[in-house]
Amino acid sequence: MMVMPMNGSHEDVKIGGYEGNRHSSVSTELPKYQEFNLKQWPTVTAGLMPRLCKPNPPEGIANTEDQRMWSSHLGALDRIYKMRDRQLVNSSLLITHKTNTYHIVSKRPRFSSFNMPRLAGIANFNPEKDIPSLTNKVILVTGGTGGLGEQSIRALAKHGPQHIYFTGRNQKAADAIMNDINAENSGVELTFLQMDFSSLESVRAGIKQFAHDRLDILICNAGVMAVPPAVSKDGFEVHFAINHLAHAMIIQKLLPFLTRTADMPNSDVRVVCLTSEGWKGHPSGGILYDKVRTDKGGMPIWLLRYGQSKFANLVYAAELGRRFPKLMTVSVHPGVVRTDLVNTSSFADSAFLYIANAIQGVSILTPEEGVLNQLWAAAGANRNDLFNGAYYIPVGVLSNSDVNKDKTAKNEELANKLWTWTSEILDSL
Repeated sequence: MMVMPMNGSHEDVKIGGYEGNRHSSVSTELPKYQEFNLKQWPTVTAGLMPRLCKPNPPEGIANTEDQRMWSSHLGALDRIYKMRDRQLVNSSLLITHKTNTYHIVSKRPRFSSFNMPRLAGIANFNPEKDIPSLTNKVILVTGGTGGLGEQSIRALAKHGPQHIYFTGRNQKAADAIMNDINAENSGVELTFLQMDFSSLESVRAGIKQFAHDRLDILICNAGVMAVPPAVSKDGFEVHFAINHLAHAMIIQKLLPFLTRTADMPNSDVRVVCLTSEGWKGHPSGGILYDKVRTDKGGMPIWLLRYGQSKFANLVYAAELGRRFPKLMTVSVHPGVVRTDLVNTSSFADSAFLYIANAIQGVSILTPEEGVLNQLWAAAGANRNDLFNGAYYIPVGVLSNSDVNKDKTAKNEELANKLWTWTSEILDSL
């Protein structure tokens, strides 16, 4: 790889990416900056680097802190790229800033999703037509006041379930959603469970409001991404606290209802845990427990903190499937979806997501598209077509081959350790 300053004369930053002879259709104008400063958009540059070697920072990134950030972002993304062992392809990236154009020429593994259509697998899955009647079923969706959680509730309500519970923090948003659904589906009962996922006490209090004796579908949908270093009210790194521990508490508290329902005649109990392709960005060893319970916010790079939490979602779902085979438990990647997780990210983080996906040939999905994989797994797929503990990318594409390439992710001893550690933490609080 080489990074070469080239002559140029542009007021705005422009990024254009090429993959072999295929243009990636990236044309993004970034805000003007006074200097080429990685602290302002580090992941835009780092997100397009290969795993084979790490270039030195280009001219203009001279101070020690920026050089460290350049290297650390490449290190984080290296853990994502190392999962891909496809044939190498040439790639070229032009970054023009002020009077300098940095030409980055490299080779990197081809992503398996390259040239992927907007939706793969069961791309014609239509929730309105393909989800059967949900009569008498009780459903719970976390993070239901917006994004994919709201989309899930609205779609499932159309099929006549007995009751839908959903969690969130915003009572006003919940009331608006319930009013809309009740106007369209008068026979569906809804209950909002107000809780703050950054506080396990709040989660415990909220889940106590679950008032049925059965639970047929649990969708663990809520989550955060790219949050600055912070700790939860219980002293855990905030991605891990919200994405994993809060959901683990909900699962543990609802297990008696799930297993009781699974013993009923003609039951079909499903647990769907949202993870992300970002799980591949987990730190070495999967989970750094000494960085999870911390007063310093955990690891400095958000990709690692987020990847660790999504890794936990993946592994915990697989272990739940092993321990409770009567439940159909799967983890799903929704795709990169234009929800608040992306829309409220910093400029650099949003640019990284958009450009990296364009280089791969993968589109950013609308919420209506992004919800399809979890709806398919929760209610659309025939139970006989699902594999307990498996991992699916949209829509309905079994992707355990990706998991099996990662020695840490497929390690059942590590999954057992996570289950045990999590149970001990929840019991102690």
